[in-house]
Amino acid sequence: MAGFLFSLIPLPFTKIFQLNILAAIYCSIAVGVFVYAIKYCLDHLSSFEKKIVGFTNHLTTLMILPGAALPLLTRSY
Repeated sequence: MAGFLFSLIPLPFTKIFQLNILAAIYCSIAVGVFVYAIKYCLDHLSSFEKKIVGFTNHLTTLMILPGAALPLLTRSY
């Protein structure tokens, strides 16, 4: 919908170039959001640390390993 509305703006460019400009705007917004999210995570790194140590770490490892090994068991060539 936004692309259609953007293509209706009378600019002195071809429609494909106009939509490429819109794609560049979308990409720049996505990069900005990504940089902000990474900066936020790095600034608040201490709040992401696990407070409970013990059985939870082993349970998390047991839950992650099958998901990590799944691509090894499939035909992906």
